[in-house]
Amino acid sequence: MVSLEKYEDCSLAFQLLSRIPDGTIPVLNSLEAYVTKQGTMMIEKIASIVTKDPKEYFESLRNLYTKYMSITGEYFANDPVVVGAVQKAFKTIMNLELKGVNPSESLARIADMLLKKSVRAGTEDDIDSKLDFVNVLFKFLDDKDVFQKFYSRAFAKRLIYATSQSDDAELTMINKLKAVCGVEYTNKLQRMYTDTSISAEMSARFSDLKTNGNSVDFAIMVLTAGSWPLSGVVTSEFELPIELGSSVDRFALFYTALHNGRKLTWLHHLAKADIRLNGYDKRYEINMSVFQLAVLLQFNNTTTLTITELSTYTKLAVLEVRRIVKSFVDIALLLSDNDVVSLNLKFTSKRVKIKLGAVSMIDSDKENDETRKAVDEDRKLYLQATIVRIMKSRKLLSHNELVTQTIEQSRTRFVPAVAMIKRCIEVVLEKNFLTRCGEGGVERESIRRD
Repeated sequence: MVSLEKYEDCSLAFQLLSRIPDGTIPVLNSLEAYVTKQGTMMIEKIASIVTKDPKEYFESLRNLYTKYMSITGEYFANDPVVVGAVQKAFKTIMNLELKGVNPSESLARIADMLLKKSVRAGTEDDIDSKLDFVNVLFKFLDDKDVFQKFYSRAFAKRLIYATSQSDDAELTMINKLKAVCGVEYTNKLQRMYTDTSISAEMSARFSDLKTNGNSVDFAIMVLTAGSWPLSGVVTSEFELPIELGSSVDRFALFYTALHNGRKLTWLHHLAKADIRLNGYDKRYEINMSVFQLAVLLQFNNTTTLTITELSTYTKLAVLEVRRIVKSFVDIALLLSDNDVVSLNLKFTSKRVKIKLGAVSMIDSDKENDETRKAVDEDRKLYLQATIVRIMKSRKLLSHNELVTQTIEQSRTRFVPAVAMIKRCIEVVLEKNFLTRCGEGGVERESIRRD
């Protein structure tokens, strides 16, 4: 009946079988298995496009969930056990990794797409409705720590590049995650958001102190180390353009006066700039990264330079310079002949405002791999801390009991493999936080007492 979708018959059978103790279990099991099968088939069908564009994945899940929740309401009067069967099916679906589809990563990307500014974002009510469903799917995830890592990285980029749909939507999403996983889960997200507010106030104060002779509009973001999941190579030898150097030096003095003893580390690879081109048929405005700006400004005093010269003047790697030059060649602002680069004095474009793609704004495979490695490292540290916390409370436990309790206490963030827990126990033993003792032939772990 379930596979033939004869839900009226299912409803009648459910009512009759509910009079028998445990009589409804076969119906519930059949419903759960059928919904799981439908979800699995759906994912397998669209798996090849999920990584690049998770929209269809999200909409398919949404339609499937809406369909079966409507059925539980129409035919089963939202009976809790029937709703529970559908939700169990979705929990299975949301933790299936089929053909390279990682549900936690995909859901984080979907949330990013909904919270980012876009001409195709939809109405505010539509976005809120979709975010509510993101939260529904989030509750089904086992690997909530994977979602957290990918969501945090996307959230950081939205804040740094000011691409958020709205502050209210961001805060609402943080509060929804907090309601599911607690304050600790969203602590860094909240601090990141607070940093942007404090930075905006600080930047405004610094702007008020600037001298009238400064022709550069300069805004700054001060980010708390440890709160932001920032990746990418920090090029310490990078030669900041002299047009920006004075503003950077004055802000460093301004910040030191406010916060004595704190150290600023400049993340130039995350900075961007807006410039105007003079001497062309139109007054073009281009948005670019500071690395791209450093290369372009070298053509203020000359029209031709080599790749090696650009690398020497900017202190950027040759490979990085080549990538930057290509971005200018693509819009025909620079012309390249092997390793010789020249300024196109006849540059023209239909667009007055041009935005160059910044490498740091793209989710590269390398960034994704780094994020996954960071998740693994965080899990090891989390399990070690959990093991020590359990043993401080219990003092003495058998090995199997310790493994069981570690799984239970970690379940809100992820479901750890037993092999990983055992390795973490060995690490904690090696660090002398625990001692192993034998009692009645049973291995037991006890907290070390100095």
